[in-house]
Amino acid sequence: MNPQSECRLGPVLPVFLAGLAGGLGWGVRGQYGHETGAMIAGLLVGLVLMSILTPNWTWLNAARAVALGTIAIGFGGSETYAQTVGLTQDAGMIGNAAAWRWGMLGLAIKGALWIGFAGLFFGMGFGGIRYRWREVLVLLLVLLGLNEVGLGALYQPCDPAHRILPR
Repeated sequence: MNPQSECRLGPVLPVFLAGLAGGLGWGVRGQYGHETGAMIAGLLVGLVLMSILTPNWTWLNAARAVALGTIAIGFGGSETYAQTVGLTQDAGMIGNAAAWRWGMLGLAIKGALWIGFAGLFFGMGFGGIRYRWREVLVLLLVLLGLNEVGLGALYQPCDPAHRILPR
């Protein structure tokens, strides 16, 4: 395993090809829904990145990295974002600039956290280190705790029917 293998294609091509694969996967996502559909996009991005960035890796090591990234994207697919999207498109909120800005900010934050979570897990597989189950359990518990803190800080109170928006 050589995680420092050099990509001779330049830094733009892997990003471009991964973006194309992710876009294709996201289009297919609509046929399967939340977690399963999101995992398709994660799988395609992971396969593209591993085939470009680590052509000399064994299939088992590459599969481990791709599987971890795919699972993380699937976790993100289980997150609810309808409430956030509703702030930008709900008929009762149309014309409310504060709701639209808050919804767009929420989508940006959730998207960044989702991709960061996927990058963390993909990087764990890409790094070639074998983590013990206790280390992964602690990581998941910390991430779930941060999720609860974030929901409390960013989404409370939220009652769009009564035009009560988060702080």
